[in-house]
Amino acid sequence: YGAKAQAYTDYNVDNLANGDLSDEQKAYGTDGKAITVSDKNLKYTVIDNPTVKWKSAGLLLDGQATLRFTIQTENINGLAVKAQIGSKTIEILSSQFEKRTNDTYYVYVRDINVSQMSDEVYLTVYNGENAVSNTICYSIESYANSKIDGGDAILSDLLTLMIKYGNSAKVFAG
Repeated sequence: YGAKAQAYTDYNVDNLANGDLSDEQKAYGTDGKAITVSDKNLKYTVIDNPTVKWKSAGLLLDGQATLRFTIQTENINGLAVKAQIGSKTIEILSSQFEKRTNDTYYVYVRDINVSQMSDEVYLTVYNGENAVSNTICYSIESYANSKIDGGDAILSDLLTLMIKYGNSAKVFAG
């Protein structure tokens, strides 16, 4: 996965992460595609008259796997996104939103452990204690599932290895 990520980002390709592995060590790798599923659900929990709408979900591969969501709202003052992954809650304050257009913003969910790539992430936008958006469900694996059989072979290979790496880390962690 590390070597494929280096190739994908064109970073230090003359010194790949697996460059010093013996043939015997390379044989421990798993062949074939990763089996992925999509748990994408933009209406996991629906509220009446949400003032914030979820527009899209995606993934950034810039040193760490970061989920990126686009929300639409007229005013972000006082808003916070709560992301629940397993027993961990991540809170993203409106000051951390990135303005995209007049009424759309990017929200980034970082700090997802490599062993959690297949875990569902539930996200809700709050104003104080009140939910102002539907709750959505997504995962890094959902993104991979949508792209693995796409037309970009390099991205497909990277995502396949990334999911295998995440699954291995999950097994290793117990």
